[in-house]
Amino acid sequence: MNCKTLKHNYSAHMDGQLSQKEFEAVSDHLRDCPTCQAWADEMEGTWQLLGSVPGAAASPFFQTRVRAKVATEKPDRETSLGVRILIPVSATALLVLGVLFGSLLGMNGNGYTAPQTQTDWMDGLHLDSFDAIPSTSIGAAYFETAGNDLSEDGGAP
Repeated sequence: MNCKTLKHNYSAHMDGQLSQKEFEAVSDHLRDCPTCQAWADEMEGTWQLLGSVPGAAASPFFQTRVRAKVATEKPDRETSLGVRILIPVSATALLVLGVLFGSLLGMNGNGYTAPQTQTDWMDGLHLDSFDAIPSTSIGAAYFETAGNDLSEDGGAP
């Protein structure tokens, strides 16, 4: 027997729950191993110390009152129905809706999957509307004014 096995079997040894062969093996190891003997002495001292501490006294009829309270309470039918049926059903429905919505996000209006390349994706943003600003537009006048202000200040805002 090794030290690890002894520590595992020591409580059963003290309670007399080991077979005669196992009991003798633990006893022999304790006699031959000073480390385990010191550990066993410490354990016995701890058990004796715990035995000397007075236990807390339970209030009279505590167990009777608890049993009566448990016996009179009936399970809430709505709660048990909700826990057993409604929550799993709603979770499954949300999962299915999430998968469907996610697959719809990946498709364009024609039912084809969305373009996967960066060029196709950027074309879908319609950024080409910002390419050319007509010189007669308000935007062109703004940019021209803003450019003039920046050049007068030396480029500082």
